[in-house]
Amino acid sequence: MELNAAQIKLVENKSLGYNLLKGVTGAGKTTTAVYRGVYLENYYCLYDKDRILMIAGDSTQIENIKRIYDKAKENTKFNYITLFSNLDDKLCIHSIEDIIYKYFQYDKKYSNYNIIESKKEKKEILVQCIKDVKKSYEKVKILNSKYIEFIIDEISWIKSCNYTILENYQDADRIGRSNNETQGPRRLMKNSDIREAIFKIMTLYNEKLEEKNLIDLEDMALIALQQCKNITDEKYTHVIVDESQNLTKVQLELLRELNSKETYFSTTYIISKDSCKNSNGWLIKSRKISSLGLPSKVKGHIFTKKYENHEEKKSIEYSIESFKYCDIKHGRNYELSRDINNISEIIVKDSDSQYKYSEEELKKLPVYSDIAAGEPILMNPEIEDVFYVPTYWLKGMKDCFILKVRGDSMIGADIDNGDYVIIKKQYTVQNKDIVAVNLDGNATLKRFVNKKEGIYLMPENKKYEPIRINDEGARIIGVAVGIIKQN
Repeated sequence: MELNAAQIKLVENKSLGYNLLKGVTGAGKTTTAVYRGVYLENYYCLYDKDRILMIAGDSTQIENIKRIYDKAKENTKFNYITLFSNLDDKLCIHSIEDIIYKYFQYDKKYSNYNIIESKKEKKEILVQCIKDVKKSYEKVKILNSKYIEFIIDEISWIKSCNYTILENYQDADRIGRSNNETQGPRRLMKNSDIREAIFKIMTLYNEKLEEKNLIDLEDMALIALQQCKNITDEKYTHVIVDESQNLTKVQLELLRELNSKETYFSTTYIISKDSCKNSNGWLIKSRKISSLGLPSKVKGHIFTKKYENHEEKKSIEYSIESFKYCDIKHGRNYELSRDINNISEIIVKDSDSQYKYSEEELKKLPVYSDIAAGEPILMNPEIEDVFYVPTYWLKGMKDCFILKVRGDSMIGADIDNGDYVIIKKQYTVQNKDIVAVNLDGNATLKRFVNKKEGIYLMPENKKYEPIRINDEGARIIGVAVGIIKQN
């Protein structure tokens, strides 16, 4: 495979430390990461002890990564010859399960323990735990066997986040529960009796497992993490983590412990923005990489182009993206295009002319994902991408940004699912403006309508009901001034 300019830029990036690569599934992230590994192998493995660990998305991907690695070595054998080049392979490819099992085995205390994987066996133990705890929490309705799936999932999440003391769990933001299909409440209030009761069930459950010489997968990971902290001579100078969004907080902490403290160390996290196979994954959509508490700044990279097949990867014509821009304020439409390998130059067409804009003539806008054109959804404060537009389109407008739309409630205003809406940040609006509104931490895009009987956020789709708002819990984020649609 011939890498494009964006991929080469990341592969040969001299910035070490922490890097984050985001993109949709099929954007070439894994291939780029492997080539990055080959580059690090030749330039930043200075001593014999230096090694690179690459974590595969799952065990089925290991052989695929090995094939990409062999091909990358062949393709770059004349490109990356340095004084530090070594004929020996420095890249070690494993699944996270392999790593956890390896370090778990170092704790001889658990050598005779069996892994409890069957939900049926877990349920049998938990039923008794629930009965015992309910005696002290009679008002907590969730302490019922019909919610046992919910309790199993919650205990798994608590352990996966390394919340080993009650206070940490009580204060934790419970992200990810809204997508869970098990029966039970969507929200567990912080510092509540419900959380306290669930934590006590978990404690009792752990005691019963130990009595039976049993251990679950989450506790295996916690033990492996502790062993990594104790063992100092098995470190990797560089760590590359594919499909990081599927890893739990404990698993991510474990990999951080395996990273050496050399001045030229690096860690690269790779995230598929449109895929998460683990409800306990820590780096899910609304949680920032900074939540890992890394000691230094993380440099971000974004791949926006999805390759459909091998031929498309090779064809340069597919690197051009085309869009339609709808200027809400002036009622005009433009066609614009850009090369995904150089997004800071765009070509704009209107009915009369075509003009190529350089970076100096463009305004760089941050892109946030998502805002709901439908039911309100949790806001994600993390910048997902950037988009350049001609400065004159936003003449006289300060503090503009872009929100990606999810939902179909504004189709009557020509705002469709997946569109990008340019928002001018302001806190006062005119009647009938299309506005972005924060409702108790949830964001929605609607038309602002001031009636005698009250203020409403009106959808442009009959499937949805108007939302009546009051002063409490509602805040105007800004007004929509333009729509960007991908052709």
